[in-house]
Amino acid sequence: MKWDFDGQPTEPGWYAVLVCWDSQEGIFPMAAHWDGQAWKHRAIVAFGEKCESEADAKALADLHDPDDPH
Repeated sequence: MKWDFDGQPTEPGWYAVLVCWDSQEGIFPMAAHWDGQAWKHRAIVAFGEKCESEADAKALADLHDPDDPH
């Protein structure tokens, strides 16, 4: 999966996202809902693929965490 650091999703739904509240703390993978206009969380710096559920989006974000190269 490729992270999109520019732009916005083209349709509403649950997405794998990267969040950065503070640059000192780093970036965290999580799930977030795009309502077609805005994210619920303002600290989202990138989004990935759209998923069927919040749980699926979180799992996908964790799998593609840039700070965890597993």
